[in-house]
Amino acid sequence: LLFSCIIVFSANAQWQIGFHFSPTYSMGDFKHASNSVDFYGFNFEGAYRLKDSPILLGAAFNYSLYGSQLDKSSYVDNSGQTMRVRTNNNLISNRLFIRLQPDLPIFVQPYVEAAGGYNFFYTRETIRTRMFEEVLDAATLHNSGAFIYGFGGGLAFSIPETIVSIDLRANYFTGQKTDYLTKYDTNWNPDTEILEVNPRSSTTDMLMFQIGVSIEID
Repeated sequence: LLFSCIIVFSANAQWQIGFHFSPTYSMGDFKHASNSVDFYGFNFEGAYRLKDSPILLGAAFNYSLYGSQLDKSSYVDNSGQTMRVRTNNNLISNRLFIRLQPDLPIFVQPYVEAAGGYNFFYTRETIRTRMFEEVLDAATLHNSGAFIYGFGGGLAFSIPETIVSIDLRANYFTGQKTDYLTKYDTNWNPDTEILEVNPRSSTTDMLMFQIGVSIEID
């Protein structure tokens, strides 16, 4: 289920705040190199409308999980206790954007936007004896980053007599080449007792969808 919160505009509204669920799909060389990795996460953003203008300037923060692997049998400590080794692949994206959204006297508000920022990929491992017990060990196995830029647009549907709107949006981002891990790229070697990692490398183009609700503040 994909929902999100983003921002809708009124004649006097200056600030817009949004929260979103944001399914994202690898594209082009990234899709091929990563075996079609998908991202699922949330987005938070804030924007300011320039006075008497259809232009908004804003910033967005996004966190997504793009793969998780659980190994409950390969790792055994010196006492013979089997451990749960959880490996999560994460993406943090920070972006600045400029949006063109005229304040139209209808309940549907179309808009277009351009954005640029930085994607930070990191893979984190945690070890527990059981699911909800204390973490015995944790480590970042790999991290990397890539600059991105992109364009997109959407439709914001005003809910009558409220400051809330439902928003549908799509953005295409072009990303630099970088290294990253997927859920297929880590393997526990019981002979050496080492978690082996094999990073992949490609450009990081993505198609992001956002569906949700938005709030406007005077």
